[in-house]
Formats: sequence, C-alpha cells, structure tokens
Amino acid sequence: FKRLFQTMQRYPVAPLIGRGGVKMPIVALEDFLTALTLMAESRRAGLFNLFLPQLVTQREFAAAIRAASGRNTIMVPVPAGLLRALSGLLGRLGIALPVDADSLKGLAANQTLRDRSDLTQFVAHPLTLEEMVTAASRAMATGSAPPRATAARTGQ
Repeated sequence: FKRLFQTMQRYPVAPLIGRGGVKMPIVALEDFLTALTLMAESRRAGLFNLFLPQLVTQREFAAAIRAASGRNTIMVPVPAGLLRALSGLLGRLGIALPVDADSLKGLAANQTLRDRSDLTQFVAHPLTLEEMVTAASRAMATGSAPPRATAARTGQ
C-alpha cells in the first residue's frame, strides 16, 4: 500500500500489472490485529485465512488508493514479465518500483487461491476496501497508527 500510495503522490503515472485483473486477498491492519487478539484471548489454534471474503482486483485497489491520494494518477498497464525485469534492473540501481519481484510472485500465487476467508469469524464487519485505504492514508498523513477496532465492529 505504502509504495503505491507514495508513487501516486509523487508521479503522474503508476504501473498496473497486466490489465489490472490480478486478484488480491487484502485485510485492514486493524481487522488483522483484532482477529489476532481474539485468537489469543480465546486460545484458538489452527490455520486461519485472514483477508476480506471477496478478493479485490489490482485495478480496484489502485483506484481506491488513487481516490484517497487526491491525485489523478494515470494507471499504465504493464505486462508482469516486463515489470519483473524492470523491478530487478531498477532495484540494482537503488530505484524501487511500487511492486517488486517478490510481490509479483505473490500476486501470481494468489491467482490460484482457493481458500475461503476466516476473517468474519473474528471481525463481524471488516473494513471495506475504501475504508481501509482511507484509514491507512490518514495514518500515513498523520504518522499515527490506525484506530483500534470497536466492540460494535467485532460483534463482541
């Protein structure tokens, strides 16, 4: 989030992987921490998939960040292979793209994600994409952490 947000703040153009249809599992830091706290307090053990029940596309994610940044950044489709090569080359020069080779590998792996989200077992009303981007943008602007979840959102 941070690198893409900063890219949109600094530059008029930002890369969009392929056509932006790459699906991503995302979760708000606030919701993630709430889920972890509830797991620890209830001593629940096991594997849990903590992301929004609906995956978002990179295009949706970028559009939400663009709206929160207040800039009209142009999203330029770039083939993943070219972006991977550019990332490696520019990385050696000390220039960071908003996505690096490891992020691209992770995004590719997410395309076969078949697991369901367990987030709503812990957070009754997770933040939406727009809410989490707004909260993260505010936190970056003020240098503060996002607010803690309320009992009404967790259902506790």
